[in-house]
Amino acid sequence: MEIRNALALQYIFMGALSLMMLYMLILFFQNPREKTYLFYALYMLCNLMYMGAKFRFPGFISDLFASNRLFYAHLNETIQMLLFLFYNGSV
Repeated sequence: MEIRNALALQYIFMGALSLMMLYMLILFFQNPREKTYLFYALYMLCNLMYMGAKFRFPGFISDLFASNRLFYAHLNETIQMLLFLFYNGSV
């Protein structure tokens, strides 16, 4: 039962991140000159990818390289660097 509650909380968290990303994309398309919305939406996308790999969601990024740990480590570092770059672009 405890695992189901933790999994439900993770799905709620990922859903909230997805909604925030979509909201930022809508704001960007309404005002394309304001690039901050685009950078923040990309930041949220990278955050979704990172959290999806960490939470081990079925059918997500972690399934693609569950057998290749070295590739997963390189992707993890790349996503973290993109998180940093997009966050600094939005601030």
